[in-house]
Amino acid sequence: MFEGAATDGIGDRTDVAPAGLGADLPVDEHDLVALSRRIDALDAARVAGLVGFFAAGGHRTEGFPTKASWIRARLGLTEPAARVLLVRVSRLAVWSTMRGLWLDGSLSGAQ
Repeated sequence: MFEGAATDGIGDRTDVAPAGLGADLPVDEHDLVALSRRIDALDAARVAGLVGFFAAGGHRTEGFPTKASWIRARLGLTEPAARVLLVRVSRLAVWSTMRGLWLDGSLSGAQ
């Protein structure tokens, strides 16, 4: 999983830990809500990045015939999870206003 994927510091626990939690797990309502918002913001950034990556043919440049095969190999997702992500990427590739609203936090991924 994640074979050959460079993290550039992404994936360190400190990058995604809510401020002030350190190594402690969130246990109260406010920390859990903040963590969920951060996860949603990271997902928005991932989807926006994938829109651009696939538009530029990045998956083909790396030798993958399909976007799904790239996602499974590079992001370590299962086939069903890759399909769900691809549907979201495909929709937001054409709904640029929605993508922008999700990126700036005006909408959540669930909306």
